[in-house]
Amino acid sequence: MLEYIKSQGIKYNLTAGYSPQSNGITKRINCTLFEAACTMLDAAGAPLELWGEAILAICHIQNRLPSRTLGKTPHEAWTDKKPTVRHIQKWGCKAYRHINKKTGRKKLDKKSIAGFLVRYESGNIYRIYHPDTKEFKVSQDVIFSENQFFDHRRIESEEQQLELDGRDAKENEMDGDGQLNETQVGEPCKTPILHEQITIQPLPRHKSVQSKAPNRRMHRRIARALKAMLKGN
Repeated sequence: MLEYIKSQGIKYNLTAGYSPQSNGITKRINCTLFEAACTMLDAAGAPLELWGEAILAICHIQNRLPSRTLGKTPHEAWTDKKPTVRHIQKWGCKAYRHINKKTGRKKLDKKSIAGFLVRYESGNIYRIYHPDTKEFKVSQDVIFSENQFFDHRRIESEEQQLELDGRDAKENEMDGDGQLNETQVGEPCKTPILHEQITIQPLPRHKSVQSKAPNRRMHRRIARALKAMLKGN
């Protein structure tokens, strides 16, 4: 590996152990590629075992996008040639690969076979995945349908949603039947009359103040008050 790196003119520098921040640019690029691959897999509904193909495809596209650090695309910085993006198609879209006569195709056989785009090779050469045989084929004669995708995981999720909707419908029917049976069995329910349900409660009685009989002190106070009134007159 070291000999190959030196032959390509790459400088090989070691980083300190347990210090990923010293290699932050590479870590950031790897995280960007992985997040983009997850998005592509989810958007196309592709099986998760194709994650490696998705990462290589997004890396192929990323090398043909302009970089602020380089001032041009990485492909141009490496090869001194401006890249083209005319061959870029939607990842995971349906592709009809032409079957060559040299592969044993007869006159009445199909001239193409359906697959899905999973990777870009060089130029207009594509890597097609056939889910029926789980084979990868490389071809240049391909017709794409960008409105059709894998949709494997979407079909499973829709089936699960239909099952859940069916269960909810059955439960609602059972609940409705139970309510009808309860009302039908027994005597018919009479409509309640409002004035019969109202209970009139008596107002709380206030405690009557009982007059107390005057004692000796009261008599004395009354006598003093009368004497004071007479003297004043």
